[in-house]
Amino acid sequence: EAVAVHGHTYVFFETVAPTTESIGYDLYVCTCCGAEDFRNKKDKLPPEVIVPDVPYIPATPAEPEHFNCDGGEGCHCNDFEDLDYTMWYHQGVCYMIEHGYMIGIGDNKWAPEQIITRAEIATILWRIAGSEVVDYAMDFSDVEADMWYTEAVEWAASEEIVLGYSGNFLPDDVITREQMVTILWRYAKYKGIDVSVGENTNILSFDDALDVSEYAIPAMQWAYGSDMIVGKDNADGTGMILDPNGSGTRSFSQSESLRKLRGYHTWSAGS
Repeated sequence: EAVAVHGHTYVFFETVAPTTESIGYDLYVCTCCGAEDFRNKKDKLPPEVIVPDVPYIPATPAEPEHFNCDGGEGCHCNDFEDLDYTMWYHQGVCYMIEHGYMIGIGDNKWAPEQIITRAEIATILWRIAGSEVVDYAMDFSDVEADMWYTEAVEWAASEEIVLGYSGNFLPDDVITREQMVTILWRYAKYKGIDVSVGENTNILSFDDALDVSEYAIPAMQWAYGSDMIVGKDNADGTGMILDPNGSGTRSFSQSESLRKLRGYHTWSAGS
């Protein structure tokens, strides 16, 4: 639409966007004489910030937290009558107690050789992960509200670390080695740990390799390939077994497997 101003008849011609070198404006041109009128002026853009092409350098991982108990006065083995600081489990048990991941069973006992249940392994992992309270509707009909393990199982189920059996979790069932390894494998994936080592690990050299349940094969391959577990001597002394259906113990749970899933936490071997 033409606009008459001081003898000129201006019409809109174009909009010029601002740049770092010049202002922006709407240009109007007189239809009679070609005179130009600059309207709706806009400031220049700020100077362009040039980001140098710096190669990506990954962050350096934090140094491991090195844990070492010398078996002296502060040793947690001294807190329980059934723990011995000269045993193979010493460092692992002390670490777990020190950080509150595992506690005693009462009567001044820790029970290192006591079998461990599915509820206990879920609770240990939950504590290691930070004891997060989640709002998740579980499908497990056998996990009652307000049990000591309820929050742990709810968290583990929400992250698909535990799946259960036909709508049940079976919290009081003794956990087998293949069940424990499978739960740890899922936890490792939840923590973003690379589990691909299991893809090329052959476990067929073990006498009982065919006893491993199909669902547990990838987890067992990963656990063995990453030294999470080691084989056991066969009863007749002729070979090695994985013992997938054997029971896990409290000392096994902290020393042979879980210790490698705590990020950078380490401790010295031996007493």
